[in-house]
Amino acid sequence: MDFRRIKIACLITALTLTLIFSYTCFKIALDVKGTLSYVSDETWYVNSARNILREVFNVQPLYIDDEGYIYYTIFFKSFNDRDYSRDKVIREIDGVIVYEYSKVPALAVKTLKPLELKGIEEVKFIQRGYMYSDHEVIENYLNTEHPPLVKYVIGLLMLLLGDKPLSWRIPSILLGSLTIFIVYLIVAKLTNPFIGFTVFMFAFLDPIFKGLSSIAMLEIYTTFFTALSMILTLKEKYCLSAIAIGLAAASKLTGVFSIPALLIYMILKGEHPSKAILISIYIPIIVWIFINTPFIAYMGIQQWIQSIEGGMKWHLTPRPEGPPTSTPWGWFINENPFPLHYNPDLSASVNPAIYIIALISLIFTPYLSIKAREYLISPLWFTTIFTGYLLVYFAGNKTMYSFYVLILTPSIYVLTSTLIHVVLSPEKILEALRLYIKPFKSLKTKIYKCF
Repeated sequence: MDFRRIKIACLITALTLTLIFSYTCFKIALDVKGTLSYVSDETWYVNSARNILREVFNVQPLYIDDEGYIYYTIFFKSFNDRDYSRDKVIREIDGVIVYEYSKVPALAVKTLKPLELKGIEEVKFIQRGYMYSDHEVIENYLNTEHPPLVKYVIGLLMLLLGDKPLSWRIPSILLGSLTIFIVYLIVAKLTNPFIGFTVFMFAFLDPIFKGLSSIAMLEIYTTFFTALSMILTLKEKYCLSAIAIGLAAASKLTGVFSIPALLIYMILKGEHPSKAILISIYIPIIVWIFINTPFIAYMGIQQWIQSIEGGMKWHLTPRPEGPPTSTPWGWFINENPFPLHYNPDLSASVNPAIYIIALISLIFTPYLSIKAREYLISPLWFTTIFTGYLLVYFAGNKTMYSFYVLILTPSIYVLTSTLIHVVLSPEKILEALRLYIKPFKSLKTKIYKCF
């Protein structure tokens, strides 16, 4: 069998494994129920996506259950107004109340016909779609401490597929699956297609990757665009890589941590520094601003800038006490993993073996980078992202959570696969040792001559 056929067979196998991973995440997405169906921080991103659709884009999603009932959340001006007008609302809705909120003056209802409440002054507004989570002022929350791209995507899926939990999570399933396939392509290019299959083993054995590829949180979006920037850099498509970094930052601000990696790599590959700066810094900023354009139009430039300042302060200051926190270096050994869901149990915990092997792999970076500059991509992305988190931590934000480590998984998996590749070729280890020892031998000779 010629090499081309082997390559095609490996690619088909990789696609099959990707589909199996997708199905695994799909099953998890169906099984987790959460509180009012919201799992962990989904409560902030999904509800804000629904509010953004209404406030920024002037549309509302639709949720119809299996029995044909249409769901609405009725928000009142106060708890007294809700209690006073409850009977009147029940008569008008031609349906039933499915949930009465305790922290916000609202009722979730379902009806068999479109709901129109006219002449009830106590009602502030009616929101169509899945019921909200029970939090104060949740009906106005836009999640401005984070960029809006993820909420746009969740909102779009609400409109296309209906406002229900699986719709919120489908983008995460797709992006997690695409991420692992992209990482396979990177490893297959740097080593060989057979070593590339180890990436799928890592994904299945790493609880955090499966978990966050199954629920609607920000991290898998940032991780996907980070992996995309890595493979585009490998192909020397630097402008597209910069666009991917801009999209990562538009998902969560930590996406900017990849900017120095692209800048350094371009310079090491011989690109002029001014070109490297223009591409690696300015293009992501332009993409990020473009994604924010609807918010700028809605809020006005001054209020939008204030929201960005607030988001920066939020990232650099500690949160109130609550979920278990961990240090950036503690993520690799499961220091206080963040719980996501119980029964089935889901947590932002890692497989420490994969991460420790990746750290050991960094020892071979100088040797491999001499062989081919492309081996620098995963160490650079790992180092600049991790350094970014360290800077945030030492700047004052000690309230960090273990799921933040997800953005490192593409570089971690590549590093671990690379070490396996090196170990399977003992001559490479010996060659690396000789390379590292050579400067010390030269120094020893010079010292000997001095005496």
